[in-house]
Amino acid sequence: MPTLASLADVASVWIKNEGANPTGSHKDRMSAQAVSRALDIGASEVVLASSGNAAVSAAAYCAAAGLDCEVATYQALPSVFDAALRYYGARRVICDNGHARWAHVRRRVREEGAFALTNYSVPAVGSPVFGVEGYRAVALEWVAQGCRPDHVMVPTARGDLLWGIYSALRDLVTLGHLPKLPRLWAIEPFPRLSRVLAGAPQQSDFPGTTQQFSTAGSTVTAQQVHAVRQSGGGAVVIDDAAARDGTRRLAAAGFWVELCAGAGFAATQALRADGRIARTEAVMLMLTARGDRDPGQA
Repeated sequence: MPTLASLADVASVWIKNEGANPTGSHKDRMSAQAVSRALDIGASEVVLASSGNAAVSAAAYCAAAGLDCEVATYQALPSVFDAALRYYGARRVICDNGHARWAHVRRRVREEGAFALTNYSVPAVGSPVFGVEGYRAVALEWVAQGCRPDHVMVPTARGDLLWGIYSALRDLVTLGHLPKLPRLWAIEPFPRLSRVLAGAPQQSDFPGTTQQFSTAGSTVTAQQVHAVRQSGGGAVVIDDAAARDGTRRLAAAGFWVELCAGAGFAATQALRADGRIARTEAVMLMLTARGDRDPGQA
């Protein structure tokens, strides 16, 4: 994307457009893999905690697979997601907060044998491995297509996508297919991972407010910390105003994306400005979802 590269003052910018997936977000990578695993082990029902793209994606893939799907959501579920769950035939269970959602999923898994698609542990960890493995394909695809970024911008809440990308690239380096890891940057709407990297206890709660719907939340996971440290990257805080400007820049290049994906371009500009990205380096932007998947953008 020469125009974006010029705006960011870097050698090149590549785009990984996950909005092209069937339900419009990168969550389809996880759902395809996890629902396949549920079928493999003979599960009859999938349960998850989500009030966004993961809920819609899981409901769609469960419908296609003939599995029951139950989603623990907040009361204030955006209408576009509520409608999608109804059309896909998923059951919605309304919970007051994140801990209540996790408790519901935990009970359904431990007492009733449902197959969990997302985290239900406290302190929070990543989603179950069979889903997170699906995100490895994101990096494997761009490597197969000849892309060799020096930096990768990943909008991040609890780091499932970040870990999938890291684990795939790590293995390619180990096998000799890549000379080195690119630096992975977790893009967050307010300080969470950045505070942990600066010394705060990982299991703390990091409250904050944002319109970046898909990367909201107050927890940090070990997989996030490990991925950015091992790759030599870090965390970049991009507020809503800067994310919106990044979204406008991407739209002008032909990509209407959710707000947190726009934050990835803003992060590229910020890292270039403070010298952590050189003018001669290449950047990969993870466009995690279409703009109409974001209540603040639609």
